[in-house]
Amino acid sequence: MAVVKKLPMIDIRMKGDIPEDIVVLLKKHYGSDLYIEDDDQYMSVAEMPWFKEMDAEMSPGKTLRFHRRLANMTQKQLADTLGVAKQYVCDLENGRKAISKAKAKQLAEIFLISPTRFL
Repeated sequence: MAVVKKLPMIDIRMKGDIPEDIVVLLKKHYGSDLYIEDDDQYMSVAEMPWFKEMDAEMSPGKTLRFHRRLANMTQKQLADTLGVAKQYVCDLENGRKAISKAKAKQLAEIFLISPTRFL
């Protein structure tokens, strides 16, 4: 919660958990000139428009590339870990091949995320 009081030459700002007795005192002194702003409204990142837009653009292949790079792995290193050819990993990342449920589970174990991120 933030309390803001603006008068000529006066701007009082208090942030955080403000004791009720201070709020009562300010209301008593400043009356209807007091403006109280409640800033304790939080929004989940998943509900934010920019996240929804980004999430819609993330294909399984882009997700795979993101997590591979985050783990500082080359396509060859990931291919060796999966027991497949490097070209197969390249095809997955570029959307030329679909990621199977079995591969999604393998990838999830490697990158420690949910397999659904790759489907």
